[in-house]
Order: sequence, then structure tokens, then C-alpha cells
Amino acid sequence: MAESHVISALVSKHSELAGQIKHYQLEIARLSKDLSHVEATIKVFEPEYDVRTVTPKRTTGNARLFKPRECQIMVLDILRVASEPLTTTAIADKVHELKRVPEEHQKQLRNTVATTLRQALKANQVNQCGKEGLAALWEIAA
Repeated sequence: MAESHVISALVSKHSELAGQIKHYQLEIARLSKDLSHVEATIKVFEPEYDVRTVTPKRTTGNARLFKPRECQIMVLDILRVASEPLTTTAIADKVHELKRVPEEHQKQLRNTVATTLRQALKANQVNQCGKEGLAALWEIAA
């Protein structure tokens, strides 16, 4: 027999997923309605226009991976405890270990960490102290 905390966690996860499905179904319905209004407006201005020839734009779907300043705090903490300078990739890997970002968002995570490091450099919070191959090495500013 399963432990009650296991069942509780699974029920909570089920509820979360069902809520997300409901949210996205409502969002799809809203977007479909908006799309039909835009198509109708196109027909007002150009009755012969074939809207089926319009190709959908690809969306990037950037997920919000961090709360405000969360990535900055994590990056600076990682560099504070590091015994030697770290590459951007090594820092991103450590952030991934701490944050457990899904694999599909790894590229976004690395870009966010790189941006965070550039901003910290401008704020004199970190130093770029060399290179390891093509990768920059970072350390906390003294």
C-alpha cells in the first residue's frame, strides 16, 4: 500500500497538471476567437484574400526561469564559494544543478547566465579573469 505522502504528492501534481491543461485550453479558445476576428477584418478589406496562405509565425515560448534577481544571486553565490575561476558553462551547469531547469530550457538558461555575468561585470561585481579555450573565466570581484 502506498504511503499517504506519496498519494498526497501525486494528487497535488495531478491537480497542477489539470489546472495547466484547463488554462491552456481557455487560452487556445481565446486565441482562436481573436484569429477569427482578424480573418474577418482581412476579408472586409480584401474579400478575395485567401487567409489559408498565411503561414503561422514560430514563437520562441521563453519561459520565465527565475524570479527577479534570483539568477544574479545564484551566480554570485556560486562564484563566492568557488576555489578557482569558472567558465560561463560551468556556472550555468551549477545553476542547473541547483535550479533543476528542464532540458528544453537549457539554451535559455545558458543565455540568462551569460547575460547575468555581463551585467555583474558592468556593476563591478565580477571580473573576467582570462579564458579557457574560447570560454571566458569569471571570478567574484574583490
